[in-house]
Amino acid sequence: MLETLGYIGQKLNDEKVNWGLGGSLLMKLYQLVDYANDIDLIVDINDVVKVDDILGSIGKKKKSKRKSIFSSEWFESYIVNGIDIDVIAGFKINHREGTYNYNFDKHSLSKIYMLNCVTIPLTSLEDWYVIYQILPNKENKLNKLVNHLRVNQINEFLLKRALKGNLPEEVKNKINSLIT
Repeated sequence: MLETLGYIGQKLNDEKVNWGLGGSLLMKLYQLVDYANDIDLIVDINDVVKVDDILGSIGKKKKSKRKSIFSSEWFESYIVNGIDIDVIAGFKINHREGTYNYNFDKHSLSKIYMLNCVTIPLTSLEDWYVIYQILPNKENKLNKLVNHLRVNQINEFLLKRALKGNLPEEVKNKINSLIT
């Protein structure tokens, strides 16, 4: 999986795509989970044509059903080297009180991971802490994130920015509790 990530990362970097790694593989790189199901890439909405061209040329577009919990501006799935790749731009998650818009920008990228001389930008764990609170069946990952964030330096800017978004009240309370 990491070899495929490096291969894709090099292609995206060569085309100057604004992107970041998220999801379970991000958590695996932080050693918070043992297994990653797929590669989740977050990309800038302005780069979706480039990304579609790149991944379409090195892999196969996969039919994917949109889940009602998501109303992202762009979502595609691909298979590259036998690995499932999900790509999201304009990431939006629906919840009972509205829709949360994940604000992906330069601040969302918290760290660079070097993989065989390829720069892999990592999205922040703080952002995934917020996302996993909204998504169903993510309690195990969320607990690992909370434990990690409690003992490491927290990027309060990202959490305070998330609080400005449309989040369920209980999520806002948990974020405030983590900050203080």
